[in-house]
Amino acid sequence: MVFWGKSLFDLLVSDGSSEMILEIKSCSLFGGSSLKNHDAPSLRAVKHVKDLQGLAAKGKKTGVIFIVQSGAPEFFIPDFHTDYDFAERLFQIDEGEGAFEVKAFKIPWNEDFSFCGKPREIPILWDVLSSEASPFGYVLLLCQFNKRKEYAIVISPRLEYVDYNDMRRPNMIPSLKAFLSMADSIRSIPVRTGQDLEAVLANGLGSICDTIKHFNGKPIFMFQENPLSKRSFIQYLLSVRIDRLEEFLSI
Repeated sequence: MVFWGKSLFDLLVSDGSSEMILEIKSCSLFGGSSLKNHDAPSLRAVKHVKDLQGLAAKGKKTGVIFIVQSGAPEFFIPDFHTDYDFAERLFQIDEGEGAFEVKAFKIPWNEDFSFCGKPREIPILWDVLSSEASPFGYVLLLCQFNKRKEYAIVISPRLEYVDYNDMRRPNMIPSLKAFLSMADSIRSIPVRTGQDLEAVLANGLGSICDTIKHFNGKPIFMFQENPLSKRSFIQYLLSVRIDRLEEFLSI
């Protein structure tokens, strides 16, 4: 760890003639052949990138290295669904000029956590980030009903802005206000996109939920167990958040 100004960074490296300040980010969220980092918004990560950007603007060499904890992924993209501010900041820096670099390397592991190959750099999909990452999108509202011991997922209409931290939003869908107000807790799961995905989201949920109910004409996808504990729901999220992006690739 190294202090530089008022910030604490991971590494200060030198080749004897110049120095470079680096932040190292570990990544383990995989889809099919692509990968994303983060499992929650990180104000600290955004601050680090802003500070590195400021140093780069003054001519200091800086960068972020993403360490992919698998040999499988062939591409990397920041998780703009979960941490839009972080992904947007990285993209803005990549578009600009200066002494800031962003790299991603994958490292293959054996089951006993020993290395089984050499680290290899993989491309970062900035073009996909440019076309898909935006404050627009949908929110899956995961509702918990303690007395009935059941869960429900409601798909919000496409919004002008998706706020990950706004966890209880009964006014989001006026026609479902009464239903949402009965929930003991509501968790927001954003799916950011510029595309019309409502039918895709609904069809996927319909194939894995226990039953489908309707409230004021809106489908409610019911689960007897917490969907977040079900492998089928996690695979569904990976599909709509990560694997779907591979359609943008021309390999």
